[in-house]
Amino acid sequence: MIWKPTIATFLLASTCGGDSTHASELSSLIPRFLQELWPIRFAAHKPPTLIPEKKDISFQANDATSLTMETFDFFVANHRAVFINYCSSKTGICHHVAPEWEQFSDIAPHIFSHVGVAKVDCAQEPILCKSKHVKNYPTLRWYDERQVQNYHGVLSAKHFVQIVARNMNQTASFSNDEDGLPMVSVA
Repeated sequence: MIWKPTIATFLLASTCGGDSTHASELSSLIPRFLQELWPIRFAAHKPPTLIPEKKDISFQANDATSLTMETFDFFVANHRAVFINYCSSKTGICHHVAPEWEQFSDIAPHIFSHVGVAKVDCAQEPILCKSKHVKNYPTLRWYDERQVQNYHGVLSAKHFVQIVARNMNQTASFSNDEDGLPMVSVA
């Protein structure tokens, strides 16, 4: 996965409030942007991340780190914060959420370097799920040094990014690049 910073997206968002009708007027600002504003504007921020396309996958094929009783504590201890999807490969809703969780797990490491994204298949790890008091599927849980928080929002990658950004005291913004591909920026 690669990120793709786009000058046009930045200029449209910051100068025109996202109004694409002024795009032709902004083309003259691109050389100045590259020479003067780019290093200053993004010195403390990560560049926008290209959101990967959703994949038609099953819960088992998800690329998020799969946790077991043996790996759970180590994974949580080695991240500043963790967002975990407790699901069961035997339930339909988990198969529905799997592509969104995969998309989120693909982009999260690129925009949140200290956040671990993982999943627990409660059909394979019932003792772990019971020890974490998971009774319904999916149960999405945020762990950090201050809190354990259940997520009760929309089950989409975009909303997962927003909750992580909010918990990390950041703001997530979404836009499309010049090819119409979705992008996310976190500041």
